[in-house]
Amino acid sequence: PKNFIESKIKEIDKNYLTNYKDSFLLEPEIKNSVGGIRDVNFIHWFLKIKFKCNNIDEAFNKKIISFNEARKLKNLKSFLFNIRFFLHYLSGRPNERLTFDFQKKIASLMHYKSRKKTLGVERFMKHYFLQIRNCKNLQNIILDDKKFFYKLINFKPSNYFLSDQKFLHVKNENFFIKNPTNFLRYFRKCL
Repeated sequence: PKNFIESKIKEIDKNYLTNYKDSFLLEPEIKNSVGGIRDVNFIHWFLKIKFKCNNIDEAFNKKIISFNEARKLKNLKSFLFNIRFFLHYLSGRPNERLTFDFQKKIASLMHYKSRKKTLGVERFMKHYFLQIRNCKNLQNIILDDKKFFYKLINFKPSNYFLSDQKFLHVKNENFFIKNPTNFLRYFRKCL
């Protein structure tokens, strides 16, 4: 199990480097881009292998994830798989690219209505991009693996450490003072 998790972390690390920008394109790829279906699957594999949980509810019952995390994970999975289903159905073939023509059709099928200032398709895509961000956040929370976290933000753990995944402690008090861009890079990479 440890080797499997490590190999998947390397795979996600590589995926982040190659597909990060693809996630926020106007016509995103929903399967392999960051925050996509592959990342949701990885969260499930991680829970299954490391904690012996067959589903989200079991992870919640074992207190591995909180109620809100379980709810977000279920919503994320449902949302992405619905989009994928509609893409395949409307294309008549396997299709992972959410192009403009499909965005309008899927927004309508998923009942995103236009409002005074925003079109239904704009609301749909905004929801899509929020779900991608949720997926990235859930990965950081659920994995709770500092090595994984450090790889994503490209900082050396020797410069600082995290406690309770909430507090950043700098080992050298001048780390940010001498180079304030480190502070900005840290937060930019965490987004």
